[in-house]
Amino acid sequence: MNIEESSKEAVRRIIDEYAAQRGGEITPDEVVALSEPEERLLHKYFEWDDSIAAVKYRLEQAQSMIRWVKVVTVVEGVTMVTPHFVRNPACGPNERGSISVFVLRDNKELSRQAVVREFGLAIGALERAQTLCEVLGVKEKIDKIKKAVQRAKQEMELAAAK
Repeated sequence: MNIEESSKEAVRRIIDEYAAQRGGEITPDEVVALSEPEERLLHKYFEWDDSIAAVKYRLEQAQSMIRWVKVVTVVEGVTMVTPHFVRNPACGPNERGSISVFVLRDNKELSRQAVVREFGLAIGALERAQTLCEVLGVKEKIDKIKKAVQRAKQEMELAAAK
């Protein structure tokens, strides 16, 4: 979501205040309802033209369908269920596209890029989990896990430099 820097605090406040009135809970449906009147600040962050919104929604459904497709493989006697398609490393940052893991497997450079991206996503998820653990007061072994994933990502990046 592209919210202008000058509006971020106001958007946060609107959502926080609404959630606070409901015991700290909020749903996407409620945010849409809050945004419907044109004079509301949140209104401009939604696509209200149904013909455009419908196309975007169908693209999201198609992406979910692609993510849903799994493949079962056996590696060294271990059965694994993995996505059949992952984000295509050849796509630019604003492009959508997926590629079969079997095609990636045959391309060393694209495989490496895909794995580096996955490690980057894992690090992002661990950073989010780390801050959440700190806020909730349950921080334990997450630093160790995060460092291990960072090392693995660096090893993959260094392997490409060789």
